[in-house]
Amino acid sequence: MTMTDTSPAVETAPAVEQPGPGINRATEPTAFERLVGSGDHRLIGRVFILCSLVFLAAGAVVSALVDANTASDGSIFSSEVAQRLLMNEQVGLLLLGVLPLLLGIAIAVVPTQVGSPAVAFPRAAAASLWTWLGSALVFIVTVAADGSYGGGHLKAARLGNVAVGALMVALCLAAVCVAVTVLSLRPAGLGLDRVPFFAFSMLVTASILVLTIPASLAHVVVGHISRADGSALATSTFSGGVDWLFQPPAVFMLFIPVLGILADVVATAVGDRQRFRGLVLSLIGVAGLASYGAWAQGTVAQSTLLWAGFVLLAGLPLLGVGAAVADTLGRGKPKFMSPLAFVALALPIALIGAGIGAFRVVNSIGKGTLGDFNLAAVSLAQFRVVLGAAVIAALGGIFYWGRQIFGASLPEAAGKGLAGVVALGIALWGIPWLVVGLSNTDSNAFAAIAAVGAAIIVLVALGTLGAAVGPRRGGESDSADPWGGGGTLEWSDGPLAGPIESAYPVLDGKDAS
Repeated sequence: MTMTDTSPAVETAPAVEQPGPGINRATEPTAFERLVGSGDHRLIGRVFILCSLVFLAAGAVVSALVDANTASDGSIFSSEVAQRLLMNEQVGLLLLGVLPLLLGIAIAVVPTQVGSPAVAFPRAAAASLWTWLGSALVFIVTVAADGSYGGGHLKAARLGNVAVGALMVALCLAAVCVAVTVLSLRPAGLGLDRVPFFAFSMLVTASILVLTIPASLAHVVVGHISRADGSALATSTFSGGVDWLFQPPAVFMLFIPVLGILADVVATAVGDRQRFRGLVLSLIGVAGLASYGAWAQGTVAQSTLLWAGFVLLAGLPLLGVGAAVADTLGRGKPKFMSPLAFVALALPIALIGAGIGAFRVVNSIGKGTLGDFNLAAVSLAQFRVVLGAAVIAALGGIFYWGRQIFGASLPEAAGKGLAGVVALGIALWGIPWLVVGLSNTDSNAFAAIAAVGAAIIVLVALGTLGAAVGPRRGGESDSADPWGGGGTLEWSDGPLAGPIESAYPVLDGKDAS
């Protein structure tokens, strides 16, 4: 028998059809596609910061026009337009300007502070950015089209209300990403009691934000499903469900990140540890407790002893942390750096904002008989001063973490100049209305001063924007720690090699674990 071996049939792969001249080949994503599709926390935080600076400048422009209109006895706008702009100015300054500015800094910086290569839920963080930015643009368009709260155009008024709701959802989503980063993405050995002050303060801020904003969002939703017009939205949704965000205690949530930035900057300026670290962290927690304001909606709640206690409590963390950082400064020779100038000016502005609450408590306890106060003017002054303190601290954070956010340090000369100018602008913007409220005098001259303060804020916001995006010396070759005294992880040269063992959050200024 003859056996013959036959080789198995060899399967050949089918020929790949080459694309013809009319078929598009795969291409690299464009710069715009990379931007929109990115989950990089630094990029997300950077866009948040830059856009919020633009919106902050725009909000200050509206504020200047409203104050100028008051100073000129209504020669610029009618009373209805002025009232509509004032209401929406406050919404824009808080939801388009300050809160996203602080959250943008947190998204860019907090992951590196806690040793994480990324923010928690990076796609959710990106979704929060683009939802916020799109909603902000819609909100601005509706206000310009005689819409949003107090607007006369029915569809624009309702659309503006929807935009405010979307802004709230987006900011809450960003806050969740920041909070989970601090809670869950820390390396071994880095407990919550040892995270940097700013990271801890943003954990508290994010928690209060998530507990507070939905209470206002519920009113926005009810206003939409009830199909209210602009007038009804102004008298019910805004006055009953949104404006309490601009009143104490809710507005005091802006104090929390001020304390975190202050404590971190002072420690770096001195190059030494904060001696009362546990006390500072506890006081930041107290600031969070004092700023929970979802229960204080309406004038009835804001005339109780509980409300008075919350308002008076807000000043305690400012005084305590101020004393702690003063002790740190006194034990060393602080470097005169621009972030230190910002935070040194933010603290007294914040104390003024908390102090205004004492006048409001007196007016509340005496039911208006212990002082002849113009409560509306006092409330406006407090909102502006508290908001201004957060703006000053946030700008200090931008210059402090500029290397982390933008890849190169921002110019020190610009920072030192802008610090004093913005403090002056905030003082001129808010304190004249305090004088009007306490003395109950004619507001024309004081409104003109406030308009000048708002104009200064516009210039500072644009100046910071220019410093952030303009050409700078250095880049990737810059030192990881441009201040030479950073004591936390974001100033280290590389990834962690093991568990955290040093006493002060991560680095000791001389050795790293």
